[in-house]
Amino acid sequence: MELKRYGFILKGPGYDPEEHRAVLDSGSFRTQVVAVSSTEQACAAARILFDQGIQILELCGGFDQEAASRVVEALEGRIPVGRVVFDPVEARKAAAPLTAQDHEKAPTEDR
Repeated sequence: MELKRYGFILKGPGYDPEEHRAVLDSGSFRTQVVAVSSTEQACAAARILFDQGIQILELCGGFDQEAASRVVEALEGRIPVGRVVFDPVEARKAAAPLTAQDHEKAPTEDR
């Protein structure tokens, strides 16, 4: 079967899955994005996305392996679930605190 329906779940403080969601639909490919603030919300969102027809689900790097496993269990293994991770070099960068100087160098839409 051709992949046509993709789901992605973001995790971060203060996200409300009822409010923080988006759909990108090209007519031939549909992506549904949901943002959550807890693993419990992610499990519920994953089940809803599955019921809406997604064929594959990815989780952002905010999910550790244990949380990702809970989402897989919530879906009863019915679709593939992946987790975005950084390679070792980029993981070291991500683990370092963002300094004010680094922030000044970061590109923004205003510049």
